[in-house]
Amino acid sequence: MKRESFIFYRSFYESLQELPDQERLEVLDGIIEYALNDEEPAGSGIVKALFVAFKPQLDANDRKYENGLKGGRPKKPNQNQTETKAKPNHNQGITKAKPNHNQTITKPKPNDNDNVNDNVNVNDNENENEKGNDNVSGSAALHTDIDSLSLSLLSFLNDKTGSHYKLTDDVRALIEARVSEGYGEADFRQVIENKSAEWSCDGKMRAYIRPSTLFGPKFEEYLNAPPPIVEEKPRGEDPHKRLDELKLKRASLVATGASREELEVIDLNIASLEDALEAKNG
Repeated sequence: MKRESFIFYRSFYESLQELPDQERLEVLDGIIEYALNDEEPAGSGIVKALFVAFKPQLDANDRKYENGLKGGRPKKPNQNQTETKAKPNHNQGITKAKPNHNQTITKPKPNDNDNVNDNVNVNDNENENEKGNDNVSGSAALHTDIDSLSLSLLSFLNDKTGSHYKLTDDVRALIEARVSEGYGEADFRQVIENKSAEWSCDGKMRAYIRPSTLFGPKFEEYLNAPPPIVEEKPRGEDPHKRLDELKLKRASLVATGASREELEVIDLNIASLEDALEAKNG
């Protein structure tokens, strides 16, 4: 079925930026021809692979479009549903309280023992003061524990990265927020280990090995992320072919909505191979 328009996603655009001009033009023509005229391109290699990656999304959009033309399925009213109205209770009467004529009025007797009341008041005040002191002591202990944990974590981070981070109110607040969510010292150290190993060799990402990033809102994501994948260097194969394979793999990851961490790993491998080729050619 021919259409007058279709949706072109940013992920398509970003994937195509990795291709040479000629191949990028072939993929664009194939997408447009299929989306508007329902005709698949006859390309091969990277062009065919990218079109196959984009095709499921184009098909899904086409189905939505056709369903919209049909108007969708109308909702049927529930014929069996009846409205139930509350009926007034005509037998209900108003019951009035009757006075108790046998009740006698009891007058309070004066309390001759004033000393007892004074002692009770004094004891109550002392108990309240003790409770207040307990709360102050608990808050002070919690604050001290957070400071101790923060200093230990900063020392560990500085040793790993050669940095000189100091304890500030902002850093303490981040660590205290994560502790309140149930994370412990071992979790913090694991995040530092993971991201130091993954980002230390990346000139761009190395700057983010810092407390504000590691202990921030993405802490759980960093903690549960899989360990970084180190791609083996090509052995006995054409490095240019390997570079094309990595770029194709990255384009497929972008099209399928891969995480930023996965893209960062493959970008690191692409950059490393490009540097090696440039050094060899130079």
